[in-house]
Amino acid sequence: MEHILLEQFEKAVGCDLRKFTGQQNGSDREARSIDDSMLQRPGRYEDVLVLRPDGSELVVDMHVAPLQDAKGDAACVCLFTDRTEQRRLGAELIAKHQQLRKAFGELEQRQQELESAQATLEKSNRELARMSNELSRASALAAIGEITAELTHQLNNPLAAAVGAARRLDRLLMRCPVEGSGPMMELLHASHERLKSTISELRRVYRDSRPSDSEQQPFELEPQVRSALTLLQDRLIGIHIDVVFPRQLPQVVGRPSNIQHVIVNLIDNALHAAGKEGSLLICASLDHKGGVLLGINDSGPGVPPHLVDKIFEPFFTQRPDGSGLGLSFVRRHLDMDGAAIRVARSELGGALFEITLRVATLPVMVKGDTHDQLP
Repeated sequence: MEHILLEQFEKAVGCDLRKFTGQQNGSDREARSIDDSMLQRPGRYEDVLVLRPDGSELVVDMHVAPLQDAKGDAACVCLFTDRTEQRRLGAELIAKHQQLRKAFGELEQRQQELESAQATLEKSNRELARMSNELSRASALAAIGEITAELTHQLNNPLAAAVGAARRLDRLLMRCPVEGSGPMMELLHASHERLKSTISELRRVYRDSRPSDSEQQPFELEPQVRSALTLLQDRLIGIHIDVVFPRQLPQVVGRPSNIQHVIVNLIDNALHAAGKEGSLLICASLDHKGGVLLGINDSGPGVPPHLVDKIFEPFFTQRPDGSGLGLSFVRRHLDMDGAAIRVARSELGGALFEITLRVATLPVMVKGDTHDQLP
């Protein structure tokens, strides 16, 4: 086959092909121009750049086939196949595939995050269950302690009167003996001694249940409030709660778990008083004497003035389902930690239970408070 000049081909198609060598065709593939070697060898050539009559570029596949007529003259037939749409769809398919791979990677990462969150939630639930069990046990022990203290107090006075009466009876019998009274008096004295021993044992148990100074420690107050709210989270639905704490509040002294149980009891009472759609305000501040004040406010009916001194007494309650031990438990355990509590009118219209706690460290004055709202 005779050599076919590139100039002849260019003249036939009406464009300059050399200037397109190495041009980009808008994708990640490089187009090439037609050269002499391509026209001299038959075969298929991909990504060939040509010009349309309107001057726009077109990337095609070119099939070259030689021809020879009867006279022996050589020619070349070129067949151009437009692969533009095919390449566009291929590029879109690759892009979609890359997007799917990215989305799959994000999905896997999200699944790992969810598994981690689930593990954290399960751990938190176990911790809440443990804290709830501890709270139940502590409340039960506190109730037993209150009952014990009340029983020893109520039994001691009549027992002292009975012992005194028995001694006077002894003196009377010594002056005027009565037949058969000796064994009866011995039984009476023995019963008195047994009762005195039992009351002393109850007092010892009550006294030993009080914490020692070594059990008290400095701790942050706000985490105890947060934990108490977490324990009561099912009761908080529909309640508007504001938690206002200074940005840096000094540490207080006491038993953290004990103070948390006290806070849980007070918040529980406040929720009962506020009702299903009431409001609570929990705030902390420094008092003028250097202590820390923790106030629990509710929007309930409040405490009548004539009952302020009675609500902390054991077995006193105004709730039909109440035991009357909750607030007595609160005051007793605050006494154990050297804290105090008072009742006043709340700015929300209900009751304010304000606890005064001892400070463990010197306060650092910082402007601004933390203020959280819980729906």
